[in-house]
Amino acid sequence: MTALIDVPEVTVVWLTSAVDMKSFSDLTIMATKAFIADPQQSADDFEWYRNDWHQLQAMKDGLTADAAGLPPLTDTLAKIVPISAVEEEQAWLNQTRVAVTTAAAYGILTVTDAQDMSQKLEAGRIYERMHLWATTEGLAMQPLNYVLERIDRESTAGLAPDFTQALTALLPNTTMQAVMPFRIGYPTQQALESPRIPAEEVVET
Repeated sequence: MTALIDVPEVTVVWLTSAVDMKSFSDLTIMATKAFIADPQQSADDFEWYRNDWHQLQAMKDGLTADAAGLPPLTDTLAKIVPISAVEEEQAWLNQTRVAVTTAAAYGILTVTDAQDMSQKLEAGRIYERMHLWATTEGLAMQPLNYVLERIDRESTAGLAPDFTQALTALLPNTTMQAVMPFRIGYPTQQALESPRIPAEEVVET
């Protein structure tokens, strides 16, 4: 997977030791809790949740119960009975705990300048390439961006850089800036599709 990276600005850091994995797992859960405890960020996040079929068809994006990796019965109930923001937050925290306890390893795509949009786009392209390759090998991957979202919040809201420093400490050197953490492992159930806007609706010619 590392060999799929074809630009010098992008690298991948693998977290496979028990110590590093626990550090990232704990940090991800802490970030999720901080996210939920932040009224503004939590409200902004819930705007992306689609639990209404008509809204989903109109927007063609966002978060859904199908894409949350829920057990089949829980997924069905979530679609029949609309949930509140508080219920969604608790379900998200519970799912995060499951996600970090079932990961076989973590990867973090890094760039040399996280403020350079072209580098971010390259990292995104490489992540898609890695994810597609992993799928052909029977592996599953999932982005885990909660820590980075809290890092952005620290920057925009002038908060103490707690998550910034904690994530930097997990990287081999300070020239690396994280842009895409993810978990990887063998799936235990079939993933359902996420909503996507058709390319022809967003590509300008």
